[in-house]
Amino acid sequence: MTCTELDSLLHPYLDGEFEPHEQLNFERHLADCVECAQRVHSEMAFRGLLRRTSQVAAAIRAPDSLRRSIEAGFQREDRRAQLNSWLKLSAAAMVFFLAGGAYYFYRPDSSVVFIEDAARRHAKALPLEIQQVSRENFEAWFAGKLNHRVPVPQLPNATLAGGRLSNVHDKEAAYIAYNAVSYPGSPPRRIGLFVFDDTKGEVAASPLPSLAFNSSHGYNVALWRDRDIVYELVTDLDEADIRQMLSGANLGTQAKPSNGQSNSLIRPASVQR
Repeated sequence: MTCTELDSLLHPYLDGEFEPHEQLNFERHLADCVECAQRVHSEMAFRGLLRRTSQVAAAIRAPDSLRRSIEAGFQREDRRAQLNSWLKLSAAAMVFFLAGGAYYFYRPDSSVVFIEDAARRHAKALPLEIQQVSRENFEAWFAGKLNHRVPVPQLPNATLAGGRLSNVHDKEAAYIAYNAVSYPGSPPRRIGLFVFDDTKGEVAASPLPSLAFNSSHGYNVALWRDRDIVYELVTDLDEADIRQMLSGANLGTQAKPSNGQSNSLIRPASVQR
């Protein structure tokens, strides 16, 4: 682990988000690097100061005169509320009716929580647990750790960087990292692909070539599904580049087009022969 990597992972470490082996790698670096150890110590001291300050503030008791004044104000407001209660009840009934109708027509997409959580986790760039192995070995590695299948797609102009176990909202997920090249000579762009089971249909996603797009935490997020499995692709590539990458793609597990052809750009490694 480098000092730059440690600095980017400092807050997840202090928040207790690391797995035991990740914490061990982090603390090994601290044992060998005085500057990073001082950085962590300073941040922990700052957090402790904030916590103690808030505790002191909470323990301060307001003067009795102020408390009596506030209580008297509450009593006056209670009397005023009783006089106008019938008006407020009527208004509340109308608001409830209108709000219920508005929610029916404009209720939020349940996919939003999955989009925001996937983008947040991708932004953390946590250490990868598996890397530099064949796609078949990727699929086998996930197969022993998750209760759902994890096809590992092949993305055009992108190479596998690694993978790790993750979560999206309340669902266990595989996280697959890619490095993509937009054009020759350009620096690689990071792509993250979350794969998780959605048997209950909680995520609004359709099979390819249909794609659902959204953005969160500075990233674009594309969603699609293969039956019960949902794929969430998170990247800073723009929508046009993502659509071009995924155009005409399938995961090799869906039915072929009616013309019998299969022009697949993305297929799991297990069916690529």
